[in-house]
Amino acid sequence: MSVRVLIVDDTENYTRLAHQRLRHYEYATNCELTNPCWECPHKRGCTLKHAHNWEETEAILGRYDGNVDVVLLDVNFDLPEAELVVESGLPGDGGKLEALQRYQGFHILRRLRRKYGTLPVVLMTSNTNIAFNEPEIKADLAEEEYTQLLDDEEVSAQSLAAKIERARRMVVEVTSDEGNVYWGKSRAMAKIRRWVEVVAGGDQPILLLGETGTGKSFFAENVIHPLARPGKTFCAIDISTIPENLVAAELFGTAKGAYSGAVAREGRFEYANGGTLFLDEIGNLPVELQKQLLAVLQDRRVTRLGENKPRSVDVKLIVATNEDLEQRVRDGAFRADLFQRLNPAARIVLPPLRERKEDLRGMCRFLVKRIFGSRGNRRMLGEFAGLFGLEGNVEPRLTFSPKLADRPSGESVVWFQIAGLSWEALKNYDFPGNTRELEMILANALMFSLADALAAGRVGERPVVSIDTQVMRDLVSASSLRPHDEPQSSGEVEGTRCIVRLVPHDTLNNTSREIEKQYFEELFVRCAGNFERMARVMLEGNPTSNGRKVQLRFNNLGLSVRDLRDRFGE
Repeated sequence: MSVRVLIVDDTENYTRLAHQRLRHYEYATNCELTNPCWECPHKRGCTLKHAHNWEETEAILGRYDGNVDVVLLDVNFDLPEAELVVESGLPGDGGKLEALQRYQGFHILRRLRRKYGTLPVVLMTSNTNIAFNEPEIKADLAEEEYTQLLDDEEVSAQSLAAKIERARRMVVEVTSDEGNVYWGKSRAMAKIRRWVEVVAGGDQPILLLGETGTGKSFFAENVIHPLARPGKTFCAIDISTIPENLVAAELFGTAKGAYSGAVAREGRFEYANGGTLFLDEIGNLPVELQKQLLAVLQDRRVTRLGENKPRSVDVKLIVATNEDLEQRVRDGAFRADLFQRLNPAARIVLPPLRERKEDLRGMCRFLVKRIFGSRGNRRMLGEFAGLFGLEGNVEPRLTFSPKLADRPSGESVVWFQIAGLSWEALKNYDFPGNTRELEMILANALMFSLADALAAGRVGERPVVSIDTQVMRDLVSASSLRPHDEPQSSGEVEGTRCIVRLVPHDTLNNTSREIEKQYFEELFVRCAGNFERMARVMLEGNPTSNGRKVQLRFNNLGLSVRDLRDRFGE
């Protein structure tokens, strides 16, 4: 099936280039004839071959019912004011005709995005005075493809063809059925998907950025690693969880007797040799070790503590942080040469969930399957399904419809329904804890509602669990303590609410311990895994010393930082 391209340009230049050099594409026009424009006997002087302004763009897209694969959009339009459109916040919206003409393509782009959503667009210009770095257009360019064409027609045609293909791939939706990753429909995630396919294959490090809870650890292991070193070792280490005096030994290994009690052992670089090494919280790396890491990256060799003989290593290095490393470089807390060695030009920034709300429903459906992957949750699902005579591999499914009349009965499916005010409560929340927080809220909502449904017994003919509005609102409200909220004094805090699931145990001590574990887990997520912030909520006094107490109790409860980050998508 041919790819249909619409050209929007006030002149004939780009249309002539495309029709001469890129004839393997179909072109959307305002003409009723079906033969290619370059074969048409009426082509000379014809004005129907492409759109010249927004009005014609809208008309041609309407002719094809929006079935256009890519729009090639010029930036500069030398048109009279009556043919121009104006969008607020862009150059030219203040009445300056010259600026409005110069950036008319961005005004048209805004309208395309508003009406046609994810329709692929390639911005193009041959005007060297447009640098694509003006602050007013920065946000519009963030997720778009753009190119500056030069005088060489062959090179320009090659550049346009490459951009067309790249733009098309940007809108491919990867569903929840594709592996362990839900990509969704957002343009930001589509761009990341395309980008990671390029950078994962090389030997350069990858710098992975994003807010807490956006899934950096999960992304490193389940997306980058299989592309970079498939079938090889994946080794992850969270630098923030290792005492500062042990970081060097963990990374580089030790010789016997290197220090009191030291034994000969390989470090993480040697262990991951041939595979992928993921260093989380790279901003916590002590300054004195940053030079050693730089040397390893430059020489591809590592020397164990207490030895003089370097050992060759070949790893794909991924580093992650939710900190502003550039600011830490300016503050002198992070070496500038190491930062550059970490390949910041090819950084991958995972967007927060609030910026991809169009993916929320799909993400919830994806997470439901993951939540019921655990043994305890599957057991409860099986018990409920048994009330309706369902056996074997019961599938949990999520619906947002207030009516279930169109849901077929007789399937081995348990339906979970989030509709009405329950859905409103969820979709209107901005999720400061991102995907990890969404999974925590959703898991609690599902299990609380499932427990109530089990207690009620079989009602009706179909296994349906409706998520109660009060439960969802309470969970969202209880989760609304933002990771960076810091109470000014203990007297100003009325307390922090936390909903737990009470399950009987053999002794009161074990029951209390289970409740405490659930509270620690939820507070860990809310506070972005920061024990000092947890201490501010739980204890009076110095948060630094109290943070160590909280972490000790956390460990005593059998909880693991790594396990929780894996479980809730960090």
